[in-house]
Amino acid sequence: MRPLLALTSVLVACSSSSGSDAPMNTDTGTTLESGAACTFNQDCPEGQRCDCATDGCRCAVGARGKGKAGVDTCASALDCETGLCVEGAEGFVCSGPCAAGCGAKLPRCVDVASLGPICARAVSTPSGATGSFAGRTWAFDHAYFGWDLGDVGPVATSLELHAGSDGSCPPPKKDPQATVVVSGLPGTLAAGSYPGLKATLLGLDPALPLKSSATSVTLSAAALEPCAAPDAARACAFDATVALAFAEGTIKGTVHAIHCPSMDVK
Repeated sequence: MRPLLALTSVLVACSSSSGSDAPMNTDTGTTLESGAACTFNQDCPEGQRCDCATDGCRCAVGARGKGKAGVDTCASALDCETGLCVEGAEGFVCSGPCAAGCGAKLPRCVDVASLGPICARAVSTPSGATGSFAGRTWAFDHAYFGWDLGDVGPVATSLELHAGSDGSCPPPKKDPQATVVVSGLPGTLAAGSYPGLKATLLGLDPALPLKSSATSVTLSAAALEPCAAPDAARACAFDATVALAFAEGTIKGTVHAIHCPSMDVK
């Protein structure tokens, strides 16, 4: 069995063994030779399972597990009917393609590179960042980002934090109390800290400065969620932990940022 893989807050395991000749797949009516490439057990003929090694996953003769996706716990991929065992909220749980249905223990669908959309555990949403200005606190509880699209993909990411937002992608139906625009992020994000960024506060509430540039910007990204195929190499959501200092006050905390196509520019 190959080692567990960390894939966007999901730990994945597949079975491994040697294979031999295969019979006809009674589900599809096609004949797959032993050693044919696969992703899940159901990609293989009856009497075979999808086994994984360092050189990839292939059909091989062997018994499949009985565990249902999002329902049954697993010690390894051999326990699951799909051949996929992932980390749940409490221990490991059988997973599989979202199209087949996801049980209560894995209620979320996440598109993972090389696997496609699979059932995954629920994640908690950050409570947001808090701004302290003019003796008051402001809840920056929504964040959105868009890409500067070059000829071959994103070359930069523009991030906005909103206070008093209606929760919709820019342009919002209702103007927020304040917007913070963060620039300098790369087009392809990864978990970690990003130095050298710039941030500008745009206040629409009379108690806030109309425009103020941050004197200090600290931002780190975590819990990146991949986009749907064919853009699974990009992150379409992530948690941004920020510490922003302005002459008039500060903004600190963690907010969940989502990609908004309306913010993309080319």
